[in-house]
Amino acid sequence: MYNKDDVLNQADNIANKIKNLDTIKTYQQIEAQIHQNQTIKTKMDMLKKHQKQAVNFQNYGKQNALEQSGTYHSKV
Repeated sequence: MYNKDDVLNQADNIANKIKNLDTIKTYQQIEAQIHQNQTIKTKMDMLKKHQKQAVNFQNYGKQNALEQSGTYHSKV
């Protein structure tokens, strides 16, 4: 049977192997480039803001406002 330390050590080992995959490194480089691009950052911030508003509209039953926010999302 495995003990807690064995499981945690194996999990760390697997996590390190995943972190060192070329695909993961490439993804991280692309992600860094995206976050450095001010235009994309601005659009992402606006999208996050409108997503939060859409969730709030939905939670408070404001269906018309929710539909309008959906129209905005399709334009972005």
